[in-house]
Amino acid sequence: MTTYVYEHPAGAGAEFYINGDYVYPMSGGQPAYWINGDYWYTNPPGANPVFWVSGNYVYDHPPSGTPKYYLA
Repeated sequence: MTTYVYEHPAGAGAEFYINGDYVYPMSGGQPAYWINGDYWYTNPPGANPVFWVSGNYVYDHPPSGTPKYYLA
């Protein structure tokens, strides 16, 4: 099952998809992010996470009040 990443609140089309521990742009190519638990890091992985996932929502890290993306 593929998980798609949409811009929040109402993205018209998926911007990314998740395959294993990586987040790929829909346009193809190399992974944009590496997933470690509830945190997403730039790829290749940097020292600090750029996103945090809670449920089906993806927040900037450190988290702000509004999600940036949602997962479906």
